[in-house]
Amino acid sequence: MMRFALLVCVSSTLFGAGPVTGRWDLTVTPKNGGSSYPDWLELADAGGKSTLRVQPRSGGARQIPEFQVTGSRLHFVFSRADQKNPEVVWDVEASGDRINGTISRGGTGSQTAGRMVRARSDLQWQGPDGLGAHDAEQ
Repeated sequence: MMRFALLVCVSSTLFGAGPVTGRWDLTVTPKNGGSSYPDWLELADAGGKSTLRVQPRSGGARQIPEFQVTGSRLHFVFSRADQKNPEVVWDVEASGDRINGTISRGGTGSQTAGRMVRARSDLQWQGPDGLGAHDAEQ
């Protein structure tokens, strides 16, 4: 089993991640009826290597060192179980500019849904906006 997992990781690194590659803005809806909250994930291919970052509900973005991409599906363990917390596993699938899936926390889960964030090529740096100009006049 370990060989298979390693092979999948290597193949996603060498051949790109296809439909899942990109930055995704997510809305996570807890199955227990709690309030929905925003998240994001980004799968990038640069220099022949795939990298995955996830912004959890709290804290800063985290690099996920091990993940599997199979076609349009992405699977990874966000955090391993310890004495206080259950394992957190993400399983998502991309279709066009949408992504859906689940986040499982020790047998309970949350639904995820999101859309691809597209980079705008028409935006260019216009220089500072002059916020400090008012202070200089006084």
